[in-house]
Amino acid sequence: MSYDSGPGPVDPAAGGPTRPVSPGEPGVPYGAPGGQPYGGGQPGPYGPGGPYGGPGVPGYGPGGPGFAGPDGPPRRKGRGGLIAGLSIAGVVVVALIVLAGVLVFGGDDIDDLPAPKTLGHDPVPAEKTITARPADCGVSKATLKALVPGRDTPSYGSDCNWSGYTDSVIRRLGVQYQDRAPAPDKKSDVAAAIEQFDVSTSDSASLYGNVFKPMTGLGDDAAYAAGPEDGRGVEATVVFRVADRVITVKYESLEAKASETEKYRRGVFRAAGEAAKALGATADPTVAKPAQTAPATVPSDVCKLVPEDLMTTLGGDDDPFTHSDDTDDIINKQAIPSASTAGCRTSTFGGSGKDRSLEAHVTGATEPGADAAVKRQYLAAYYEARAERPTSGGSGRYFQALSGLGDEAFVSYLDGSRNGSLLGKNTAQVVIRSRTALITVEFGGELSESGLTQQQTINGAYAVAQKVAAGVK
Repeated sequence: MSYDSGPGPVDPAAGGPTRPVSPGEPGVPYGAPGGQPYGGGQPGPYGPGGPYGGPGVPGYGPGGPGFAGPDGPPRRKGRGGLIAGLSIAGVVVVALIVLAGVLVFGGDDIDDLPAPKTLGHDPVPAEKTITARPADCGVSKATLKALVPGRDTPSYGSDCNWSGYTDSVIRRLGVQYQDRAPAPDKKSDVAAAIEQFDVSTSDSASLYGNVFKPMTGLGDDAAYAAGPEDGRGVEATVVFRVADRVITVKYESLEAKASETEKYRRGVFRAAGEAAKALGATADPTVAKPAQTAPATVPSDVCKLVPEDLMTTLGGDDDPFTHSDDTDDIINKQAIPSASTAGCRTSTFGGSGKDRSLEAHVTGATEPGADAAVKRQYLAAYYEARAERPTSGGSGRYFQALSGLGDEAFVSYLDGSRNGSLLGKNTAQVVIRSRTALITVEFGGELSESGLTQQQTINGAYAVAQKVAAGVK
């Protein structure tokens, strides 16, 4: 896996614009003083004391032809405002430059947003593929003798199944390696396996009203269900995930009594532990203790967490069309117990021709006990974003783990379609886990129409993510 470090600054000596590469580093003016359109710099709205803090930005200083006053015209302020103070001579000069085929930019406020603080290393292991299947699915002869006395030989096929008959009781034990679910919208096999695990342990997957409960010490994710089979017999099931594979272990008997539920629960834990150990995974299955983490508060209005000036900056001076929204395309809300989602979507289709969109969502559990599910959804988003590659004519990508933002966070950038979209876009995503809440931000636009560079897109998503994260308590 290539771990990109992102674009660097442009050397001023070689000509062309540059921007700060880290918060607090002074800005570099566009061009050199004397004889250039844009001379010395002055602090802008993102400079020291400005609403967003950070370094100064290029101004319109002395030495630029056609600009009145010692420091040039003031920078634009507010939503959709026009640059004030341009003299007639200045307008004529700019027009002549454009007509001559030389396009000169006065600087976009989005360039002044600070770049993300990266962790410097990838804390999540590389994807692992489970291919080999051990003999008898890893279950020992001693365990088979204890759980299915009088057993016959395992059935043929991809799974391991045993049954035994003693004392007028038929007992069955089975280990099933679930087929990898076809997931054409997933780039990561591990992310697809996490989705499959969530489906396999959902309330709708529980038979006879035996709801799956969390457990620890078994593979990467695990859950179990145990109880009477619709008033007759007992069934105990464990579903666990190791890397990109989901395994189901079931121990049951139609002749068992409800009072024997704990016996069958211990039996399936024993077999599941051996099956996981044979795959090189953790194998000390234990019923999980109830999580004590207090749920994070999901804000009622995410749009209000993003300052108006920042919205205008990201929209390229166009007034954005903004509305609340509770559908997150990155996080699977259904996999988090008692979860709620609040969000904000904005888009601009203004006179500047800049087609841009912004989505910010907060998904969090409203009751304790969802810690493992929240962490699992963050990990699924991490694996998926890290595995994405450009499509639809795109060529750029970027991925970094972030520091100083929630409990864990990452930023990714991609040219091309993502999240199942058929449109070619250049978008950046920031995903944050803050206790029991997940914050997702996506910013970008159409590849040919957004007017955004890779770094601008990344910095824009990061700026919004900081503001939203600060509002999640």
